[in-house]
Amino acid sequence: MNKQLNNPFYLSTFDLPRQPGASKDIKLELPLDELVGTQLQYIEKGQKVSFEVTLDSVLEGIYLIGKAETNLKTICSRCAKEFNEDISVNLNGFYPYEESALDFDESLDVYNMVENQYIDLIEILRDSVSDQIEFSPLCSDCKEIVENHEEGDPELSWTYSENGINDEKDQVDDRFFNLLKLKEQLAGND
Repeated sequence: MNKQLNNPFYLSTFDLPRQPGASKDIKLELPLDELVGTQLQYIEKGQKVSFEVTLDSVLEGIYLIGKAETNLKTICSRCAKEFNEDISVNLNGFYPYEESALDFDESLDVYNMVENQYIDLIEILRDSVSDQIEFSPLCSDCKEIVENHEEGDPELSWTYSENGINDEKDQVDDRFFNLLKLKEQLAGND
């Protein structure tokens, strides 16, 4: 057997009959051998992932449905605070047999089997995690600040009009307000 096929994230479909209606339930927990995610939200290498999946044989291939649960490391995009959160992602994918000649619906997540016999769990995990993670994640403190700023809470935010900034092109990020004031003071001393 090829060393690559000895990968624990490759599920063998050898014992799943190629007839519609056959199915196989699989539960396993494996440590990741690579980082999955983005720079701000990711599952660390070595982190254990619990998989609970069902492989269903259909005429043209195998349909995988299930979930994966693990711990997601997150870095706040506003304050750079690190925190962890538990996540559960749904796994749904279709693995056509090599000899299948059907055109598949583009809304269906279609994956290729490895050597027409193995299903790669890392590939479907990576896609499912990337669908769920946030582009600009925030910690609970920063979420509160942003939400209160949007609601106009004077304790946690300031408004542009109160600080002499009315033109849209002059609007700056709240975090740079003190720098803007310093710039104005320095410009006044020239």
